[in-house]
Amino acid sequence: MVHLFFANMGMPPITGYIVGALEIAGAIDIFVKSVRFLAALGLAATSLGAFLYHLFYTPIAEGVPAIVLLVLSVLLVRYFKNNA
Repeated sequence: MVHLFFANMGMPPITGYIVGALEIAGAIDIFVKSVRFLAALGLAATSLGAFLYHLFYTPIAEGVPAIVLLVLSVLLVRYFKNNA
């Protein structure tokens, strides 16, 4: 099913696996002090991409979880930047 999202945008199916791996790596790396900021930044980027996908390809109501995760990721980026 994840392949359909990327197929709608004309991207190869492997893109879904790459994005998923980046999200998992970011979620794990949030707990590693030396790379927290970068992990939060990466999660914010993937959340922004998810929001933009829902903005252009689906009803906006389906993008609400992406917006929530984007806001939380940006808050983490700001927190980790100020408390490095």
